[in-house]
Amino acid sequence: MKQDMEQLIKCLNTQNYLYHEMLELSEKKRRAVVENDIDTLNFIVEQEKGIVEKLSAIEGLRIKCSERIGKQLGIEKNITLRQIIDKAEDTADVLSTLLKDLSETISSLKKLNGINSNLINMQLGYIENLKNAYFAADSSYGSDGKDKKEKTQSVNLFDRTV
Repeated sequence: MKQDMEQLIKCLNTQNYLYHEMLELSEKKRRAVVENDIDTLNFIVEQEKGIVEKLSAIEGLRIKCSERIGKQLGIEKNITLRQIIDKAEDTADVLSTLLKDLSETISSLKKLNGINSNLINMQLGYIENLKNAYFAADSSYGSDGKDKKEKTQSVNLFDRTV
């Protein structure tokens, strides 16, 4: 069981490191969104994909390790890290600290991702409003069937001629 505990600790440390990297990338992403830097956003998204793949692999390893520990502790299904901490004697402090750090990092990441999402939605709304104003369709004919352009001039936000 000692070897499984060491592997679990290693997995949790790796996950915490990778989530910290995601947190740094999310901060860079926020700045790129504010500055409308599409190239940087694309680069960050590619980096995030790589980290997500690594996190997925580590998570699978962590689950297998937790299941082996659970069997050794007599907990067969759906073992949680909290249950392992409660039964672990010599590694409880280390595991508790890792769980706390990991929870704080993920919480910060969720908060920053929410901010980024709001910023992106605001940018998209602004673009949609500009598009609607630029391409405002003004019908050529009125309800009486006569040409409206003779009476009024179309007013758009931008001049279409250059």
